[in-house]
Amino acid sequence: MSQEPPLLFPNDLPRLTHAQMAAEVLEWLDGQPSLGINKSSRIYVLCRAVVKNAGRISERGDPQYVLLEQSFKDVQELWLITRVLGGELLEHPFKEPLIRAGTNDSELPEDSGDLTRGRDAQFELFVGAIGRRIGLDVSHLGEGQPDWLMSTGLRAWTVETKRAKSAKAVNRLSEKAAKQIERSLVGGVIVIDVSAIGGADQRRLVRCITDDELSNAREQMGDAILKDGLPQIMKAVGDVPVGLIIIHDYVIRPAGRKPDGVEVPWGLHGSWWAYHREEPGSSQRDRYEEFWELFGRGLPDL
Repeated sequence: MSQEPPLLFPNDLPRLTHAQMAAEVLEWLDGQPSLGINKSSRIYVLCRAVVKNAGRISERGDPQYVLLEQSFKDVQELWLITRVLGGELLEHPFKEPLIRAGTNDSELPEDSGDLTRGRDAQFELFVGAIGRRIGLDVSHLGEGQPDWLMSTGLRAWTVETKRAKSAKAVNRLSEKAAKQIERSLVGGVIVIDVSAIGGADQRRLVRCITDDELSNAREQMGDAILKDGLPQIMKAVGDVPVGLIIIHDYVIRPAGRKPDGVEVPWGLHGSWWAYHREEPGSSQRDRYEEFWELFGRGLPDL
């Protein structure tokens, strides 16, 4: 089995393997006993699984494979959260969702039933960390409001995050997010994670492919969302001032040798798509294009 090479992160983030990221998360958590996150919790179990098995297990027949596959995604998100936010996680508005993320859910999402409060909070923090990474002020408006208010010195956007566990849930969650943004009176952005829909098999490529082919696979996923999912989301949002829909998913590339001879491990490769609701050239379109440009700079190569 090929050894896991360093992952690439732009600018301020170091090059680390999944195992190194997991070790950093464990070290950070161990240094914050006051949070009350138990060492038998999901976060600790997943991080320990990555430290122990990353770079060694890559075959689906191994009983640890499914757990490791989920662990890679969780560890990548948790590492970015702790690396970017650090001590801010001990303060409002980040502390409460961190405790939710650390004290809820089973190791595998399918074992948690319909309620996955831990991973929902984790994705909320993940998006909040991206905002902080690009220098935005990230605050919270209160109960029943969007997850975040992100602002520069001149502009502000509300941001509501949702994790959909089924295609049917996307519409319901989009409508709920729109109502939360409407109550805030600040036009906003909905960020939806769809990686729990259909399971990992749906995202696994059948062979190791080149980076260009990987980009094409991501584009095909985006085209499918644009054709099948986006019209329903737009309908669910209605006339609420939501100017931007951002959708997150990932592709799994199997381990193997690329055509250029380079050996690569299996890994999860994140994908993000942005869909504008405002007409090109309008002041509101410019406002949301600015947000997407800023947000894109903060996205890690996950």
